[in-house]
Amino acid sequence: MVCVFARKTSEPLASLVKQIDKKIGENNKLKSFVVVLTREGDKAAEDLRKLASSAGIKHVPLTIHGDGHASRDWLYVTDDAEVSGLARRLASGPVQAFAQTKALLTREQDMSLSAAIELEAMTQALLMKGEDYAEFHAAFNAGRPAQWTGR
Repeated sequence: MVCVFARKTSEPLASLVKQIDKKIGENNKLKSFVVVLTREGDKAAEDLRKLASSAGIKHVPLTIHGDGHASRDWLYVTDDAEVSGLARRLASGPVQAFAQTKALLTREQDMSLSAAIELEAMTQALLMKGEDYAEFHAAFNAGRPAQWTGR
């Protein structure tokens, strides 16, 4: 599973997604999705449509997340992609925490256990200052689903 989080569409992002899409086309056991974290709403949706069209993306769902997207729904450029459900589930969760987890997993491969634990503790402390943590705590105590904002 390749999860790509980006702040905007760009040529390097298009190139990366095109390569991932090609590999998934060659091996359908591979999965991926892209989440663009933005406040540009409809402009970001149009940029993703252009990226999908120009790069010929067929197997990778391209999604947006952010306050600027009017419906806060997910843009599925590729309806036939098998990971759409997983992309929706992950992308409608605490994306800041997911992004940090991904970064930690990458960084911790070359760290000692004690350094990795210390880095995780610092990251958790920073995430606990965000709106999503407060929402998690309130939702947990109220026994309701959390409404994540990505902040």
